Amino acid sequence: MISSVPSWRGGFSVADFKNIPRWVRVASVVLAAIFLLNWPADSGQWAAWVQACGSVLALVVAIRLSEQERLTRRQERDQDRSEQAHAAAYDMTTLTVELHGHIVQLHAFSTGNRDRSLYLAEVLFFKAFQQRLTACTSGSVPTMQKNLGLEVRKLALAVTDYVVARSLGQTQQEPDWITWAESANRLFHQADMAIPKT
Repeated sequence: MISSVPSWRGGFSVADFKNIPRWVRVASVVLAAIFLLNWPADSGQWAAWVQACGSVLALVVAIRLSEQERLTRRQERDQDRSEQAHAAAYDMTTLTVELHGHIVQLHAFSTGNRDRSLYLAEVLFFKAFQQRLTACTSGSVPTMQKNLGLEVRKLALAVTDYVVARSLGQTQQEPDWITWAESANRLFHQADMAIPKT
């Protein structure tokens, strides 16, 4: 594999020569040796040699351009993955902030509140929340981001079960709101620390 593509604009250095594929260097030496041992005797032989050298040069240039294109594609792919991971990390912080806010809000109007419409709205929110969470933990994101997403999903599902029950008018034991809020806050800090530093 070529570690880097030689830059021939500012001259050809020893480092550039070392970056040329070994087989090209060997072929060039062999071709030069054959040329010296079979010095062209007339214009016809000279023309044949010129054509042969031109073919070899064209092959080397084609290989160089192909390698350059391959490296460019790989760099673009790596850049896309980096940008996707960065965006997903920001989305995760947003989700954890929203989760914490809704837990605090639910705690505020849970005691003695029988207005089912409030809980129906929360059911819709958490349905959309799960979809957004899936979006920011899929694709080329770091494993740490996926694991954090699992923790956020677990907490969100617990809250969802609660709001679904309340939206149906079912009475159930109040959850440990403090623990839920602290968990959401902890997940936010983890998500914030997971944002790639630029």
